[in-house]
Amino acid sequence: MNKAISVALIILISVIVLGFSPHEIRTRQMDSRAESIAKEIEKYLWLLDSERRDGVTSAKFVLQFTDYLNIKVEEGQFFVILRQGVLYGIGKGNIPSDIKLIAPSEARGRKITIELSGDCIRFLVSG
Repeated sequence: MNKAISVALIILISVIVLGFSPHEIRTRQMDSRAESIAKEIEKYLWLLDSERRDGVTSAKFVLQFTDYLNIKVEEGQFFVILRQGVLYGIGKGNIPSDIKLIAPSEARGRKITIELSGDCIRFLVSG
């Protein structure tokens, strides 16, 4: 009887451990994907800033993503929150220090237009 209980406990523990592991792996993959999206957006922000320094006053990039994104902008940084079902991934990027980034505090969508207008860079997000 004790042997049967021991085997049952081992099976139960194994199922619990195996049940959580794939979720953790998928979450890490989501974080990695969100980080790569943030780095891609950051690259365009710095490119626009460079163009602004060269005297360009108006420019625009349109980025298309297949993922469902939230973008939150804070002082000096922006955050990309990637969502697929119940899984979330978070990535962040830096904003050029002397540029004011104008964006909704929470924007959702799949198509992101990054636009330089005068001294401001704006996120325009459409679904």
